[in-house]
Amino acid sequence: MRKEFRISVVLISLILMLSLPFFGKIHFGLDLKLAQMPFKGIILAILLSGLTTVIEIGLLARISPTTLEYVTQMLDRSSYLLLIPIIFLEELFYRALILNTLLDFGAGPAIMISSLMFSIGHVSLELKREMAIHTATVFVDSIVLGVLFLLFNSLMVSFFGHLAGNLFGLYILSKKIAAKEDNRKL
Repeated sequence: MRKEFRISVVLISLILMLSLPFFGKIHFGLDLKLAQMPFKGIILAILLSGLTTVIEIGLLARISPTTLEYVTQMLDRSSYLLLIPIIFLEELFYRALILNTLLDFGAGPAIMISSLMFSIGHVSLELKREMAIHTATVFVDSIVLGVLFLLFNSLMVSFFGHLAGNLFGLYILSKKIAAKEDNRKL
C-alpha cells in the first residue's frame, strides 16, 4: 500500500471514530457505550478471540502451511496500525448496527445472522481450499464477540476482543514464518 493511501485511511477512520458517539445517538438511535469498558468482558473477549485464532492457525498450518505465509505477506508491519480503525468500523457495523437492528427477532437469530454476514465479509477467494476453515473460525469468533457485546452491552468489549485476536494471530504467524526462515538458513 502506498503511504499516502494509508495516511488517508487512518485520518478518515479517526474522524469517523471520534464523531461516532454523537452521530450514533442522533442518526441510529444507538447508545454505543464507548465510555463503558467492562474489564471482565474485555479480558474474556481477548482470551476467547485468542483461542479461536490459535485453533484457526493450528488447523491451517496442518492443511496448508503456505497459506500462513500468504496471509503474513498481505500485511506488512506498517499496515498493522490500520487494523485499529478498520476493526473499530467492522465492530460498529456488524455489532452495533446490524446486530442491534436484528434484535427484534431475538438475541440468538440476531447473533447468528450478523455473524454469518461478518464471516461472508471476510471471504477471500485467494484462499481456496482453506476457505472453509477460515470462514468457520471467523463465524465462531463472531458469535463469541456478538454474545459478549450483548452480555456486557459495550462495543469496546467486542472491539478489544477482535483487535487482540487479529494481533495475536499476526504475532503467531510472524513467529512461524521467522522460524521457518531460520530453518532454511541452517
